Amino acid sequence: MAIEKIELEDGTFECHVANYSEIEEAFNDTTISKAYLDCDIDCNDYGVNFEWSINRTSDIVFDLCKHTIKNIMIKKDCDLFNTSKGYIYVSNGKILNVFNNIAKHIAYRTIFENVSLSINANNVTDTSFYKCAFNCCTMYYESSKLNNNLWEGAIDSSIKNSDIYLKINDVNNKILFNYNSLAPGVGVIDGSRIRGKVEINSNVDYLLSNKAIINSVINLEIPEYKSESTQLKLVNNGSYLISTGVINTEIINNGDDSTYDVGDVITKCNSSFLSDGDWLNINGFAVAQIQN
Repeated sequence: MAIEKIELEDGTFECHVANYSEIEEAFNDTTISKAYLDCDIDCNDYGVNFEWSINRTSDIVFDLCKHTIKNIMIKKDCDLFNTSKGYIYVSNGKILNVFNNIAKHIAYRTIFENVSLSINANNVTDTSFYKCAFNCCTMYYESSKLNNNLWEGAIDSSIKNSDIYLKINDVNNKILFNYNSLAPGVGVIDGSRIRGKVEINSNVDYLLSNKAIINSVINLEIPEYKSESTQLKLVNNGSYLISTGVINTEIINNGDDSTYDVGDVITKCNSSFLSDGDWLNINGFAVAQIQN
């Protein structure tokens, strides 16, 4: 049975969806510009052989309406969300326990807002989040090995007012956050916190590429980092993050993203401040409960 479509003033349609088949139908119909989720979805209910593959060729808004989609297995060479043109706008809910069968990306050209995610990206072959953005999101991200960059993009590929926890066992010659431009509004971590534990190979000299950090916390434990160089860089064109050894420090950009000079821009605090959610909240940083 086809989903019911309601015409909007601009000539496109909106619809309500209640299961994976209806979500897939809505995304395949380019006349539909808005889809609303009516209930929680547990993909385990579809059997052990179920695999998720959502593709789009134009803009669409997918409002989760405070519901949860969980236990998702992404199909081989596919993505959780993907559109070849425009963007997919996913908002207002939870997407939990996402796994993959050698997926290409987790998401491509997708804007997440007010969404909580938990991701196991062990088998992802390309950049996990490519040309994506987070606004007011939380994410738990786990991977045994980062096969490509975690985050890569261009215009509007920002992380704002979000809290991200990383657990990555092997980062080998890759960059966590890779951007090709520092144009205004491009590649910004703003009002956010990135934390967790990351095992970094000696081939990695910096964590962020051309990435503006504004009023944000970088709190990454990087054990036993070893390199021919004496320091691990925060960005590839500026200041160092910390000397070799275990990293547990805070990076705060005081609003001037035109320079990365240590004395002018970056403040380092000890770990007790970083584990104090009340202190972070008082000082205007994003603090949220990460689900895994």
